[in-house]
Amino acid sequence: MTIQNSLDRFIPFTNIVTDEPVLMIDSQAPLSDLHACVSERLHTVLNYLTLMACTNLPD
Repeated sequence: MTIQNSLDRFIPFTNIVTDEPVLMIDSQAPLSDLHACVSERLHTVLNYLTLMACTNLPD
């Protein structure tokens, strides 16, 4: 088994908000691990949006 160069192994996740990528995707990670990471991030966003929708802010 050969170890891939870290520059080739990690793929930058590009974003239109930042100039430089802040999230790197491991190209050798199992799909189930990548899915778990995405799922966790989406659940966090959903919880935050629910919190914001239920919050009463003064005008």
